[in-house]
Amino acid sequence: VYLRSGSNFFEWNPPASPVSIGVAPSGTGSIVQVSADGALLAATGSGNLRVTNFTTSQVLPTGTFPLVSDISDSGSVIVGTSRDGANIGRAEIWNRVGTSLTYTRTDIGTNAGNLMNGLPILGGMAEGVSPDGSRTVGNFTRSTVVDHNEAFLWNSTTNTLLGLGLLPGTNSTYATDVTDQGIVVGYGDTNPSPSINGGLGFVWTQALGLRTLPDYLLARHGVSISGLLSTANRIEAVSDDGRLFLVSDSDSTGLARLTAIRIVVPEVSPAGLLGSSLPLAGLL
Repeated sequence: VYLRSGSNFFEWNPPASPVSIGVAPSGTGSIVQVSADGALLAATGSGNLRVTNFTTSQVLPTGTFPLVSDISDSGSVIVGTSRDGANIGRAEIWNRVGTSLTYTRTDIGTNAGNLMNGLPILGGMAEGVSPDGSRTVGNFTRSTVVDHNEAFLWNSTTNTLLGLGLLPGTNSTYATDVTDQGIVVGYGDTNPSPSINGGLGFVWTQALGLRTLPDYLLARHGVSISGLLSTANRIEAVSDDGRLFLVSDSDSTGLARLTAIRIVVPEVSPAGLLGSSLPLAGLL
């Protein structure tokens, strides 16, 4: 876990005490992402997107009002959004050049010809990147439908953009995270803007398509989580192995909460006597 106190950043591995990893440069704002090894920090502040290794820093090329959303494990890929000359948000990727702090900028929508599944797209946001940096997810506004946003999956290896569709009863979908294997999580919504009040968490895979979390866990792992979550929920993140889901919802009193659901497959002895091969779902 990475923590911030003023301009100082710390790495915390409980139960040990937090250890300082460095001081961020001036101009670093509150929207911060840190690479898995703690060596690189990407942040937005003072109208800039800045990356630092705590020794030197570099301002990256952006439009106006840049926001950083995620960074790959090695720090080689940063994703987020900034606005173009027409004040429209663009879903963007910054790719590191070698070992320097220089990054090149890619507008996903422009790179895809401003088309997704053959239909035009307008503004967008990049929200998550896979640990290896090969896949990016977020959402695009579809110019043909009012108040309609659709989650997307961008594959940097094949330069392909895929719209993930809508859940029944929703008019928008928003992708928040993705694994190296292409498991995408997020939520559907009935409101024009993202809101937990209308949220319905989803998982998308190439094999099963777009499913609610309970439907996906039942179809993929044979696990029921009936009654564990409130009706309105959204999946914020998924672990690299696709077995841990971080879900935000509210309890019976209406208070917001964050729930971790992990799929556990018990080990089985050669004789089949020490466990079961049936996966289990548990709350953390």
